[in-house]
Amino acid sequence: MLLAFDLDGTIVTRKYELPAQTREAIDYARSKGHQVTVITGRTDRSSRPYLTALDVPSHFGSCQGSRVHGVGEEMLHEVYIGAEEVLKTLSLLKRHRSAKFFMTSPTHMFLKDPEDPFFSWSKDEGHTVQTLEELTPETVNKIVIYGKDLSKLSAKIHAEVHGQFYPWDHTVLEVLPHGSSKGHALSLLAEHHGYGPEDVIAFGDGVNDISMFEWAGTGIAVGFAGEHLRSLAKEHVPEPEKLGVVQWIYANL
Repeated sequence: MLLAFDLDGTIVTRKYELPAQTREAIDYARSKGHQVTVITGRTDRSSRPYLTALDVPSHFGSCQGSRVHGVGEEMLHEVYIGAEEVLKTLSLLKRHRSAKFFMTSPTHMFLKDPEDPFFSWSKDEGHTVQTLEELTPETVNKIVIYGKDLSKLSAKIHAEVHGQFYPWDHTVLEVLPHGSSKGHALSLLAEHHGYGPEDVIAFGDGVNDISMFEWAGTGIAVGFAGEHLRSLAKEHVPEPEKLGVVQWIYANL
């Protein structure tokens, strides 16, 4: 079987820790003949410490599936939002001053004010943070917007920006390139390893994991997964602080 893991909220805790028990359980799964991959919303750089700890040096997905890595510098898939769409989004955001946002490239996170306390978590997550003035629009592959109620702004972005959208609720909206999803990344990685959907188990906790669960033969919802994701899952296990994935691996593999 191919085991595909999301990171944050699935096997990485809210304190950004990867428990030793989780690493040991994943090593145990490998010892039973299973292969392991990671598909995360994190940038290449901020995901690297976890990939190293999990011994996943190649064949993984980052940036919500907009980048699917082969060996070394080989890319199996790579898409960006596009400079024109990024600039359109920035223009809309300037008219909604109450909204906060960040943009990412494969290696960096860009903020209007890197010292904004709202984004203090960015350094804890291991991001290399730069200002918007240092942004190269062509390299942006994710925009995340926060606000008390993004309904009107979200409607305008949907109408004017060509992209793919993940509304987590009325307070968070992710803008991604067309052709980027964790499900598509998983299908490419599974094909590379010679697995069909029936031989793939996906572990996740967020709305961005829905496409993985729709493609994989088995989905395991973790922790605070929403109702839609849980409806697609075979099982629902506790959050990483309670070692839900660890317990599932030893019980089922």
